[in-house]
Amino acid sequence: MIIKTRYAVIGCGRMGAFTNPITEKYAPKFYLPLSHSNAILNHKDTNLVAFCDSSTFNLNKAAKQFNIYKTYESYKEMIDENDIDLLSIATRTNVRSDIIQYAFKKGIRAVHAEKPLCNSMRQLEELENIFEKEDFYFTWGALRRFFDVYKEALNIVKSNTFGKLVEIKVSMGSVPLFWSNPHSIDLILFYAEARKIKTIQAKLDELKCQDSIFSVMNDPIIKSCLIEFDDGVMATINQGNGCDIIHLTCERGEVSVTRDGHDFYTYSSSDDDYPIIKYRDYQKKSKFTGTSAPINQLISC
Repeated sequence: MIIKTRYAVIGCGRMGAFTNPITEKYAPKFYLPLSHSNAILNHKDTNLVAFCDSSTFNLNKAAKQFNIYKTYESYKEMIDENDIDLLSIATRTNVRSDIIQYAFKKGIRAVHAEKPLCNSMRQLEELENIFEKEDFYFTWGALRRFFDVYKEALNIVKSNTFGKLVEIKVSMGSVPLFWSNPHSIDLILFYAEARKIKTIQAKLDELKCQDSIFSVMNDPIIKSCLIEFDDGVMATINQGNGCDIIHLTCERGEVSVTRDGHDFYTYSSSDDDYPIIKYRDYQKKSKFTGTSAPINQLISC
């Protein structure tokens, strides 16, 4: 007999239950299903058992859409009253840390959460104590590392077709540090693999501080960021437009994924020829796409 994984969602808005129509229309299809609730429907051995949201309107809308009769406005009540294997968190940032800590205390060992993860270094240190546990499994909403086109770009770099990796460049526009750039940082760490960060230098726009410079009350735009790794590889974040643009510069060429993965190409020369752009195909290997990919990883754990 197959024992189904019991799954619950906290936060029934855009990421928890209802994907933005603009994303559905314009994003590459491998970004879908994007909402946590739609993603879990791809897993036949998983039961979506409960919803939680502080908004009665969102809660009732999601319950009707997904035919869920257990609904809660208190996440503690939902966790206390249900035997949950995998918890999905799509709330605002300020409560995510508390939810993860409470879930762990109550025995839940698999969590998928949206980013940003938390609002303070204190919260981060508390979460690190949980993430270090060998029996706790966690994924978050920086999804690109799970998608085939981004994996194939890494495979080309690792093949040394164009020599050693020199620089990782990420552009996502003029976007906030915490709200949007977890995607940038996660991609940089994905392509850096086991390299260790040596130095970080960044320029942010206006910081609104309260009491001291260590208490920032806004989410500043990253104007530029330079990260140096222990082997000399450099990574940069800039304000270039065009959704996400990833350039992996190697000694003799460049591997690029642009427009959220719509375009995938290399830029290089052979012998003394002038460099040319070559659009590449990538093999679709992953069975699970969108948010289903990290959730499938948690279910496998």
